[in-house]
Amino acid sequence: MMGRLNVRGQSYAMPGSGHGDTVPFESLVAGALGMGRLHRGAELVGLVIYARHHDVARELVTRLAAAGSALFERKGWKTVYCYGIAEMLVFELLWPRRCVDCKGDGEYSVRYTALGEQSVSRKKAHRCQRCNGTGRGDLSQREQARVSGIEQSRFIRTWAPRAHEMRLMMLGWEEDCLRHLVRHFDFSAEAG
Repeated sequence: MMGRLNVRGQSYAMPGSGHGDTVPFESLVAGALGMGRLHRGAELVGLVIYARHHDVARELVTRLAAAGSALFERKGWKTVYCYGIAEMLVFELLWPRRCVDCKGDGEYSVRYTALGEQSVSRKKAHRCQRCNGTGRGDLSQREQARVSGIEQSRFIRTWAPRAHEMRLMMLGWEEDCLRHLVRHFDFSAEAG
């Protein structure tokens, strides 16, 4: 499914137009994100990742920082670096690194031999555990500290686990976005 939402430069013909007009895939995704009751955080993540609307990145940083501050306050943590951590997380969305385990595919294949009447060599795909199937890799802790504006030793000692909490929150927004897009585009109809 991620591959279907990660089409670069793909255009689709609009039915009934008679002229063979095409609409870029990113425009279809942006339109779909605006329909329904998707919360704004998930909509912004979808616009940045799947519709390549980088002009909303600053709004995503602000919303993520506010949500991170609320989370940190509930846990009794200081909120002083929430905005810097939000900037770092959005930076990772805008300029993603490839996951080192799956090489950006989101899954990896394992060869095995099926035993029975004949020995047959087969491949089975597994979802990558490191990137959770996204294909994106994280910045190193050193790079995360630099982008967040936090001293490296302080980041590693205190703020890396908190940044991870914010990353999980943002990944939840991305999952909400994907569920919304799957419902909107009804990919299940293609599978049948």
